[in-house]
Amino acid sequence: MATAEIIRVGNLNIDTGSYRLHKDKAPVKLTPTEWALLKELVQHPNQVLTHRTLLRRVWGEEYATENDYVHTYISRLRRKLEDNPANPQHILTEAGLGYRFDYEAPTATHSTAQTPEEQTPVEIATPSQRPAYINPLPQHLDGRYVGRQAQRNQLRELLLDNTRLVSIYGRAGVGKTALASTILEELQQSDEFSGMVLLSANSTGITLGRILSDFYRLLGTSPDETPEQRQIIYRITNLLDRLRNGNYVLLLDNLEQLQDPETGRVVDSDVEALLKVALEQGSTLRILATSRYPITLPHAVKIWERVISLEEGLTSEDGIALLRTSDPDGYAGLRDEDAATLAEIVQRTHALPRALEAVTGILLESPLLTPRDLLENAAMLSDELGEMFIGEAIAQLDPESVKVMELVSLFERAVPLDMLGKFAQPHLEGEALKPILNRLVRAYFLKYNPDDRTIAMHPIDRDYCYNRIDDNERQSLHAQIADLYAEHYNPDADGLRSIADLAAPLSSVFHRIRAEQYDRAAEHIIDLDRRYMNIWGNDTELAALYAQVIRFINSDDLLRTVTLRYGEALRRVGHLPEAIAHFERARELASEHEDGHDMANALNSMGWAHYDTGQFTEAIAYWENALSIYRETGNRSGEGDTLSGMGWVSYLMGSYEQALNYVQDALRIFGEIGGHMHRVGMNIGDSGVIRAAQGHYDTALQNLRESLSIAAMNNSLNERSYKGGYLAMVLLLAGSAEEAESVARTALQYDVPANRHFVAAVHGLALATLGRGDEAERAFEQAVRYADALLKYSAGLYNARYARALALTGLAVLRGGSADEAVAEYERALALCGTDGVRQVQAGLVSVLDGEAVERVHGVLQV
Repeated sequence: MATAEIIRVGNLNIDTGSYRLHKDKAPVKLTPTEWALLKELVQHPNQVLTHRTLLRRVWGEEYATENDYVHTYISRLRRKLEDNPANPQHILTEAGLGYRFDYEAPTATHSTAQTPEEQTPVEIATPSQRPAYINPLPQHLDGRYVGRQAQRNQLRELLLDNTRLVSIYGRAGVGKTALASTILEELQQSDEFSGMVLLSANSTGITLGRILSDFYRLLGTSPDETPEQRQIIYRITNLLDRLRNGNYVLLLDNLEQLQDPETGRVVDSDVEALLKVALEQGSTLRILATSRYPITLPHAVKIWERVISLEEGLTSEDGIALLRTSDPDGYAGLRDEDAATLAEIVQRTHALPRALEAVTGILLESPLLTPRDLLENAAMLSDELGEMFIGEAIAQLDPESVKVMELVSLFERAVPLDMLGKFAQPHLEGEALKPILNRLVRAYFLKYNPDDRTIAMHPIDRDYCYNRIDDNERQSLHAQIADLYAEHYNPDADGLRSIADLAAPLSSVFHRIRAEQYDRAAEHIIDLDRRYMNIWGNDTELAALYAQVIRFINSDDLLRTVTLRYGEALRRVGHLPEAIAHFERARELASEHEDGHDMANALNSMGWAHYDTGQFTEAIAYWENALSIYRETGNRSGEGDTLSGMGWVSYLMGSYEQALNYVQDALRIFGEIGGHMHRVGMNIGDSGVIRAAQGHYDTALQNLRESLSIAAMNNSLNERSYKGGYLAMVLLLAGSAEEAESVARTALQYDVPANRHFVAAVHGLALATLGRGDEAERAFEQAVRYADALLKYSAGLYNARYARALALTGLAVLRGGSADEAVAEYERALALCGTDGVRQVQAGLVSVLDGEAVERVHGVLQV
């Protein structure tokens, strides 16, 4: 076998050892599969490798008959390597046999001892660098994209010009996805972007949780969020900050599925928030959206959008070119048809690309039908928008092909090929599926994505085929699909890190709901909630799932659980009024069924909801009732958690001895039941903060350092940020400004969004105390920015309001300006939450500074 590592041929330099390819000295990026195929070809120069050989070596023995895979990837390689892919000079076709790579290789790289069929398969290594993009492009054109040159140039320039939002609008079937995919594929071969996350409502789905998890996969990191840091605005700003060291693209394809068709507003509030924040703040993130409806956004951020309109079909010339390009072998009679006939077909279909593809599909599936025959059938080509014609085209297929189209239409998104095979087997005879799929893909009725081996269909086609199925049959089929997906769910599997890893169980839930098996769907949601989604912060997705089942649940026990957990998800995303309503309902249901466990949980949740809004007295009352029930029922963990909350709120209310008692009781409980080191460390740190408020700095510092040590042992970045911030605060109050500055600087590196405004403000205080005025100013300005980003969408966050006020005070002192703005901000904060404990913390921090501004603030903060 050939062993050459570097091949130079023409304007190509191919390094198969380090996976580098240059064309005209410019780097060209290949996917791992493309590298595997190219490596086979170049390591056997001038030898014909059959389809079977390539399939076996690149894809494996089980793909030995899937010739379409080879055709697809050879086409993609030619587009990247050849100067003229239509007339290749390097990767040549040997009709009826296979392919060969044409070049004169050095003698050392040849081996003629074996035939291609006899040689040992090459072991293909995967490039070590992380992928430049997450998820496949929603559409692969394989060199068939025709026309729209002005729009292609415009889109490319807008993305390269750092446009914050580029929107491609147009009717169904006009080619929005194709345009976006074509340009993004081009840009993937350049060095202009650090990475791309490619999402489509028709394949991956579009949610904030998926956007966040996919970008963190791209970055090779994680958000490290806990329930306390899950306000939507925190999560968005944190992501945007992490993307600032590169240039990134986010594709939101088929966004109309998340929009109100009447108003154009994005009905998913989290995705809408992402658009608003990304456009308003500006970042290195470029958002590319395709939709049937213009996106409705506030004027202040809408100005950052640039629009590409595709309301019209192709030009007649381009429409004719598309028909010919879609029939390269002439089997449909389009390649060699006269231009006048093709022009009439283009005119009758309004040159909509999807309709023109359907024309090719009809002719490929009906060999006796000619393009002229289509024109003589007035009914088929008479629809004003071309959409009815697509239905007519599907109706022309043979019954088994229509059946396969209907089966594919049942899936919410692109379906894995192996899943479709299992599902279709009882509904088709023998091994009929693969040849039918091959025909439907070649005829453009279905789309095959070789990167993730999925089958998808155009939304127009899906709607038509789905509506052909009887309602009762649909429910039965959805239940079958749910069972298949459930088989792929292993709750104890390793490697589950984000919502993207839960595709199978989430699909099972979707199909249970479509099958109207609401109780089974609810049980599955609760399992995902407890095991993964709650921990990972996918609260918006959870709330949406619970909303779909809660009205239809039959089991009383299940309804109580869903009501409470739905409320918890709503609370974590900041929908407090709705959350409280669900907690009240959960309490009523628990009372009706005399269920103490559920009653305590509902009361505990009510306590945290009131804590969020600064209503500390009400929170304590709810927790006291919950604590009583937890003790009666012997729920030690619930008892410990409730005591922890009561301790922290008592500290904020200025009741330090009571706060310390609660925290010590919680520590005793967690120590007795074991397995809760995270909670142990958290409560030790809380004890330190309380001791500091009492003036016992030595003990406080000891507690906080121990807490930080436990957080480091557990790799809890959140606790390292929180307790690091409090340790810096106590060091500052104890007169150790230099160490406080170092600790605060370290805590900021953990970048916990819910805490960074406070840490930045404390860091500013430490820098100001050390006489490093310029650095202190920057730290205070940073704290204000962090707080502003949160308060814009969550004005009731009293802790962010206080951090902002503290930073404004620092800026007033450093700049010798008026304290009016700082005083006004403190007054706003006090209106939200003005307890003695909160006032005392702020007064102590402000006392680190000197000047008239400090005196004015002290007058407002008097305890």
